[in-house]
Amino acid sequence: MSLSIGIVGLPNAGKSTLFNALLKQRKATTAIHPFTTIEPNVGIIKVPDPRLKKIKKILKLKKTIPATIKFIDIAGLVKGAHKGEGLGNQFLSHIREVNAIILIFRLFANKNVSHVAGEIKPKNDIETILTELILADMKTLQKKIEEIRGKANSGDKEAMKEFDTLEKINLHLNKEILSSEVSLTKEERKVVRPLNLLTMKSILYVANISENDLPKPKISELPEIPKKVFASLVFVSAKFEEELSDLEKKEVKEYLGSIGMKRSSLDDLIRGAYSLLKLITFYTTTEDYVQAWPIKDGSTALRAAGKIHSDFAKKFIRAEVLSYKNLVEAEGIIEASKRGLIHAQGKKYLILGGDIIRFKHG
Repeated sequence: MSLSIGIVGLPNAGKSTLFNALLKQRKATTAIHPFTTIEPNVGIIKVPDPRLKKIKKILKLKKTIPATIKFIDIAGLVKGAHKGEGLGNQFLSHIREVNAIILIFRLFANKNVSHVAGEIKPKNDIETILTELILADMKTLQKKIEEIRGKANSGDKEAMKEFDTLEKINLHLNKEILSSEVSLTKEERKVVRPLNLLTMKSILYVANISENDLPKPKISELPEIPKKVFASLVFVSAKFEEELSDLEKKEVKEYLGSIGMKRSSLDDLIRGAYSLLKLITFYTTTEDYVQAWPIKDGSTALRAAGKIHSDFAKKFIRAEVLSYKNLVEAEGIIEASKRGLIHAQGKKYLILGGDIIRFKHG
């Protein structure tokens, strides 16, 4: 199953513009009025990866196949979305289907693009979105709590455990604490997982800035933003990045250099999204190409084999593993083999980011 990230924010925050910039084509309709997007726009985005080019160069291969992430442009939420306002129920259901969230909020000023609240206050924008997610989850929890209350009161041990877990999360949500920030045991997580809570999803915050603030604004000059947001914050000028997508690669590089940027801000955003999904990358090679494979951190060699082909997992014999670092140091597979840097691993070997793997199977 492909992992996906939903782009969420208030109307006119720049969601569809950011989506177009990521996709490098104007797929999503953008306009200055709210609710331009109704049905979600879906795009597959390549993950920037300098290691791919290096592996290709060392092994003298013809091409690279990068890892990808699915991004989904979701319509703007408004205050009262949890009650169905602004097609809120529909849009919240779209958020429920993604694995993680990019919460984009507006820092740019443009008199031609109105702000739904009448003024640019990022702290309020962020709190509005999070509050709607919290209130929607509280409705979900309360419904489930009422379903099992009778069983729990009758002494059913499983129902009592479930009831206590749901009440625990609900109590934190009442205090405006996201369920992802609640300390839960392994058993408690099992109870919560089927509910697919919105506030359980990891969040990457994106400040949509003006081109004039590039490469990024001074923190001291920013409007008030919640402190916890800075732990996971990327600055992007969505309009600027969308316009760059119309240029050739050489022109983009030259223009970015002229304003003091080494690379597109989208690279940091995509890598942040990759990390948000708790993904790492391993590589496989053929005579012609090297391919990057995204996989959940903590995955076994058996699972990695199955990601490539189900037969690789069914008939798994071993995985021959060479780290990216050792390949670079040895400057080739043959030299790496001579130095004893390629290691045979079994099914339970835990994949490390940068592993270059050859699977042997029956």
